[in-house]
Amino acid sequence: MNGIYGQFRPVTRWLLGAGCGENRTSGFEGEVRHSNVDIDSNNACLGEAMRRVRLIRQSKDFSKALSLKPKNPERKVLFKRAREQYDFSESALHSYSTKLRHSWIGDHIDCNTAQKLATRAYKAVEKVLFGKAKKVRFKGNNQMDCVGAT
Repeated sequence: MNGIYGQFRPVTRWLLGAGCGENRTSGFEGEVRHSNVDIDSNNACLGEAMRRVRLIRQSKDFSKALSLKPKNPERKVLFKRAREQYDFSESALHSYSTKLRHSWIGDHIDCNTAQKLATRAYKAVEKVLFGKAKKVRFKGNNQMDCVGAT
């Protein structure tokens, strides 16, 4: 068993980034990192996005927009204003993930992966906001097979 690690294999919670087919990677070949960092980052983005959705749903603009008929053009404006008021957009979650990378997560995850996870979280929470889904699913240990998959 002489490989790149010598006689001993690394603990299963540490992975050698080799590609999406094998396991999660941070985008750099041969970088060893903690396997649950991307799950932690994803869950943090999901939590922040859901917090913003709860605030949007409690806003007066959102309530007023729900009371209007679907064909009313003011309804769309009110929904947009409610989303802007609580900074709910994909780019806002990207900036949140950038701030998140200034914590301990930044040592283990690169900017492209953080951005991809923020996009993934935004798309999931957007479905909840628009009523296409009932809830988002936070990831547990070893539940995220590939970060780069769409």
